[in-house]
Formats: sequence, C-alpha cells, structure tokens
Amino acid sequence: MPEGRNSHRCRCAQRYLKGVLANERVIRSLEEEVSLHQGRLFLSGVPGGEVQRKAVEGASQDQGFLALYDLCERLDTELCELAATREEALAVLAHIAGSPAYEVLHMRYFKAMPFRRIRAQLCMSERSVFRLHARGLHDLYPFIPAEFRQRREAGKEGGGDARRVL
Repeated sequence: MPEGRNSHRCRCAQRYLKGVLANERVIRSLEEEVSLHQGRLFLSGVPGGEVQRKAVEGASQDQGFLALYDLCERLDTELCELAATREEALAVLAHIAGSPAYEVLHMRYFKAMPFRRIRAQLCMSERSVFRLHARGLHDLYPFIPAEFRQRREAGKEGGGDARRVL
C-alpha cells in the first residue's frame, strides 16, 4: 500500500505529472495558434510549404505573409519539441498500464480532467479515485526520470528553487 499522498514518492511523481499537465496546456494553445495563423495564410492565398515560401520571398508587399509563415514555422518547431516530451511522459506512464490507476493518471494529467469528471466517467466514489491517484503516483515514482527524482536534493544544496519545466 502506498505511504500516502504526502510521501516523497507521491510528491515527486505528482510534480513530474503536473509538468506534463502544463505542457499539455501549452501544446493545446500552440496547436490553436498554429491553426489560426495557418488559416490566415491560407485565406490570403498562401497555404504554407516551401514552394509558397519561395514565391512569397520575391514579393516585397508580401513581407507580412513571410513573417506570418516564419511564425507558424517557429510555433510548429516548439510544438514538435513539446510533443516529444509528451511521448516521453506517455512512455513513463505506460509502465503502469493495465492498472486502474493508469486511467486516473492519464485522464488527470494528459486529458486535464478534474477529479469530479474522472469520478463520474469511471463511476467511482471520489475517495476511490483519490486512492487510485495516490496509488498510481506511488507506483509511477520508480519510472520518472532520475534527474527529476534527484531535484529535491539539488534544490536543498543549491539553496534555490530547482524547478524544471518538462
């Protein structure tokens, strides 16, 4: 049985997964922003891609479209980096696949669902969901990246906050 939701193992795993949740929110935001800007390019007759970029570069009146295209490209790059981080986090979570706690953690941190919606979807009591959540955090701890587990000690030695964004 897990030591409790306030144990070092649970706190470390929860900090890691809260970073995942924050990244998921950024991913959703970037996806919306890329879609919006790409829609603007498309409506302006520049549907994106390298062929269109070459055509736009020659026209001085279209410099605004070139800047917009470059913005979309930068956002896509940032999105790809965050997606790679998501894949790493999913691989960590896969270590407890098949356990009832897996669903709770996946819904909570990858789908950003509040506990009340998880409870309703799984048809469980709130207490049962919280227990599964604590159990999942405890079971996940050995699989989170080592540098994340060691952050606590590094923060104490350095005297500062050792937060790490995933």
